[in-house]
Amino acid sequence: MQLSILVFVLFFYSFLYSQKPIPQSELEKMPTFNSLEKAVANKDQVYKLNLSGQNLKEFPKEILLFENLQELYIAKNQIKELPTEINLLKNLQVLNLSRNKIKKLPPTIGDLSELHTFYISKNRLVYFPNEIRGLHKLRIIDVSKNQLTYDELVFLKKVLPTNCEVITK
Repeated sequence: MQLSILVFVLFFYSFLYSQKPIPQSELEKMPTFNSLEKAVANKDQVYKLNLSGQNLKEFPKEILLFENLQELYIAKNQIKELPTEINLLKNLQVLNLSRNKIKKLPPTIGDLSELHTFYISKNRLVYFPNEIRGLHKLRIIDVSKNQLTYDELVFLKKVLPTNCEVITK
């Protein structure tokens, strides 16, 4: 009995105090961190992170610590895959993974419920996981210059929100 009460209290506490995205007007005033080290030292203040062009070979797992992260720019690197734990970034609204070497996305990408802008052009994608349909707030996705077939593009346009712009060229 005591264990179930403790579980309930912990669940309620985490629900009550879970971070929500801040409004765009406030987000614009927030600094953009360009260094992973500085971001880690200030993890609760990281709303925008730009690690583009830093010759990263892997997705830095430290990024998953930034509960407030709303914009992640990690383009122009050598990243081949995303961690399945990408879904920990519950407040992520903008994700730029363009110009990497990503071949596939983890199914957990569909759990990024706040994501509205997704740039994944110039990678090596050949398909999207079915879970991509979970991106209900997505308004722009750039999938140009990947290795996607016509059927895959049709699938994408079918499962994404009708007001989502799918950029293919």
